[in-house]
Amino acid sequence: LTAAELADPALTVTPRYWVPAADVEQRLAGRWERQWLVGFRGITNATNERTAIFSLLPFAGVGNSVPIMLLSEQRAVFICGLIACLSSLVFDFVTRQKVGGTNFNFFIVQQLPVLPPDAFSAEDLAFIVPRVLELVYTAWDMRPFADDVWAELATVPWGDAVQRDLWQRWQASSSGPVPSDPSQLPPPFRWNEERRAVIRAELDARIARLYGLSRDELRYILDPADVHGPAFPGETFRVLKDNELRRYGEYHTRRLVLEAWDRETYA
Repeated sequence: LTAAELADPALTVTPRYWVPAADVEQRLAGRWERQWLVGFRGITNATNERTAIFSLLPFAGVGNSVPIMLLSEQRAVFICGLIACLSSLVFDFVTRQKVGGTNFNFFIVQQLPVLPPDAFSAEDLAFIVPRVLELVYTAWDMRPFADDVWAELATVPWGDAVQRDLWQRWQASSSGPVPSDPSQLPPPFRWNEERRAVIRAELDARIARLYGLSRDELRYILDPADVHGPAFPGETFRVLKDNELRRYGEYHTRRLVLEAWDRETYA
């Protein structure tokens, strides 16, 4: 999709193949209660910017190229923590050590060091949830996930602060008018590449802390040459780095992630 298409919250992709909705509901009956799904791309490659690509999806029939994860923890606020973890640079760095070919199979996924729900404190979730929701809820087909997050925030002690944070985010970056009544969920967030890059960097920095990394260890994961000098033979995210050098004239992600780390350090 182009940037203009991504900015259209009403745009949806038309599937090539269709299956009856009843078949999907029957397959998931008793196993999944939500009107959204969690899946990952089953094919990867060393030439990709990222090895592991996990995503929240609208409720639909899905082919075998996107394996679906049916989780015992289905609360949307904890799924935000999971998606932040699975989408982080630290997690992707570890994944690269595990993948030897192009098939990203379940047996590989089951070996990966995913942070469990109890690794996230209330403070962590209050930081993560509004950022993940802003990244995910950019189109109407993800409204069910936004509804679930909003409803669950009313049930947790830290939810009021997150709802206020989200309301401010909607006022700053909504794709349409924000209703005055907080009981009415606003329209999707506006797709803004630079704003999204900053949010992703903030999540990367927080997840790195939850994994127990130091700043220098995070610097190594972003670019070993930054720690050991340009003659160092190893590399981590070379494709991402090269693409950003061409696009921005700098390793954009590295700068944003370390700036986010430093903001947290001195906050």
